[in-house]
Amino acid sequence: MNNKFKDRKYWDNYFCNAGLTGMQKMKPVLSLMKNIVLENSTLGDYGGTTVSFKLFKNFFPKTKIISINRIKGQIKDCDFPVCEDFSEKTGFASDYFDVVFLGDVIEHLVEPDKLVIELNRAIKPNGYLILTTPNLANLMNRLCLLFGYAPTNYHPSEYRYGTMFGVKHTSWHKSVFTVPAMKDFLKSYGFDVLKEKGFSYHGKSFLPTNLSEGMIILAKKIG
Repeated sequence: MNNKFKDRKYWDNYFCNAGLTGMQKMKPVLSLMKNIVLENSTLGDYGGTTVSFKLFKNFFPKTKIISINRIKGQIKDCDFPVCEDFSEKTGFASDYFDVVFLGDVIEHLVEPDKLVIELNRAIKPNGYLILTTPNLANLMNRLCLLFGYAPTNYHPSEYRYGTMFGVKHTSWHKSVFTVPAMKDFLKSYGFDVLKEKGFSYHGKSFLPTNLSEGMIILAKKIG
């Protein structure tokens, strides 16, 4: 693991204009990855960008990183860019990836089942899936619902109606899970959840995982 992993100044500088959710999410993601992304591994960065590619390449220089995104301009400087809509099926061979990272992607899909079925096909037996996504049952959403407001991270319409913050344009979150629901969901499609961790999109979180704003899930393909 690159020594920069322990360098707080590096992290602060890197994420200043990175376009990724900052250190509070990606540092624990990389901490999980360091034990499973081996030399000569193949890492699939689904929904990846040039920024996430550079981050992974810095920490795992001998790993083949395949960046999959339906917007070609977002992966133009990656080593192995694949411009593809992966929401249902991709062109990768079965048992292809050692590790797949799905960073804040699944909540944007109308039918996430199709993607997870595809990932199970594309990941090698005993390979890994790491995903990050908002938590529907976070503390703020629970308080919102208690007082009759809509959850802040679930958007059934083009705009966010009924929130305590007024009407705002949506982030197109269509499939937002609670932590237990995500674990059951992945298990039903052939993944064993090994670890779950909570995080905040806006700074440090001291809440338990089930109440945190977002979740990080490490799962292993069964068999």
